Amino acid sequence: MEKTFPSGMKEIIFPDGAIKYLHPDGKEETTFPDGTVVRVVNGVKILEMPNVQKEIHTNNYKVRFYNASTNICLSQV
Repeated sequence: MEKTFPSGMKEIIFPDGAIKYLHPDGKEETTFPDGTVVRVVNGVKILEMPNVQKEIHTNNYKVRFYNASTNICLSQV
């Protein structure tokens, strides 16, 4: 189901329960039923997982943060 708000924001609800918001400024936010949230801002994808891990994907690298003191570079261009 797709809904457009007066502000221009679109909300798309998928059959699996995922909800995607498309903002007029180009930002995207998707919330999945398991609690994972994916945000895309200026081409940078940020994944926030329910286990508190976080990933950041850019054109140059992907990095995962496991906790406040540990991060792993998944790949680098």
